[in-house]
Amino acid sequence: PYEAWKHVESRRADKLSRIPPAAIYGGATTLTTSLEHQGERLIPLLSERCQAPNGSVGGSPSATAYLLTKECNPLALDYLYRVAHLGTDGGIAFLHPFEIFETAWVLYYLDGLPLDAELIKPHLDRLASCWTSTGVGWTGEWPLSDSDDTAVVFKLLCGHGYGPDPRVFWLYEGGDHFHCFPFERDPSVGANAHILEALSDVPPEFEVSPLVSKLTRYLKSARSPEGHWLDKWHASPYYATHQCARALSPHPTLLRPTLDWLMDEQHENGSWGVEGGNPEETALALASLQTIADGRLTEHPEMRLAADRGASYLAEHREDAKQPALWRGKALYRPDHIVQATILGALYDYARRQERVPA
Repeated sequence: PYEAWKHVESRRADKLSRIPPAAIYGGATTLTTSLEHQGERLIPLLSERCQAPNGSVGGSPSATAYLLTKECNPLALDYLYRVAHLGTDGGIAFLHPFEIFETAWVLYYLDGLPLDAELIKPHLDRLASCWTSTGVGWTGEWPLSDSDDTAVVFKLLCGHGYGPDPRVFWLYEGGDHFHCFPFERDPSVGANAHILEALSDVPPEFEVSPLVSKLTRYLKSARSPEGHWLDKWHASPYYATHQCARALSPHPTLLRPTLDWLMDEQHENGSWGVEGGNPEETALALASLQTIADGRLTEHPEMRLAADRGASYLAEHREDAKQPALWRGKALYRPDHIVQATILGALYDYARRQERVPA
């Protein structure tokens, strides 16, 4: 029923109109990662400009496979063989590798834990070694930076004494918000929240108050009437809401509707989740609740009870084998290590606030 999908064609046309033709084969852009969009217009010889040293086209198995349908390319074939053997269930990752993204998000969610400095130092060193004048991207094997990975890595490095250059954030500034990638059609709430949180660690010699004001206004305007946020990289409102709760924690009045929404949305079994509840969304909601309440749980029995019930659900279900794929890429996926870090971080924060573990 082509007529029913005319809106997709119009969105496609709008997207492509934003990108100069030279950018299609000019190197690292998000367009490269979706090079199969070219269809029969693909020019294989020019596409080789878009290949990374690991043989992939933009780190995308599907884009790489599409190139192979048009020409014999040994590097691309070798990359696909490696990706195909990563797992045993026959599935192929939509993106590989994404070691910067995975490492950064795991450490970000575990940052409240008293982790052994020597244990995490090699990971931080690796993140620092990937830092460039434009920040970082999801992998060190593809030279495309984005503001989301850049902000999370910046905060981690600052928190451990590395001192990356904060002027990188000016590269992503737009009219009323910050861009995640060049040529993007829709902004990312999560990326803007991560930048706002990262700016709190910028040294005082850099004047960032106008950026902070812009980001705060944008996040306030992006909040739903119910009090939550949505992000294009994740299907659950609890993901974006958690990022905004952390970023806007200096402004508790802005988060009052969010606190009400969290209290209203908890299920009878203590979980949170759009479709019945699950560990990942519960961890994000519990972390948001504790961030917004910020020590006031003991003053509000209903909030403390909600946190207790959420933590009990998490403790019982944190290793459930079947959890939904909520992260958005070319398909829905679940980065297991990041999800587990989210759960462990929320549980530790709960135990710390209950004075059950040392700070």
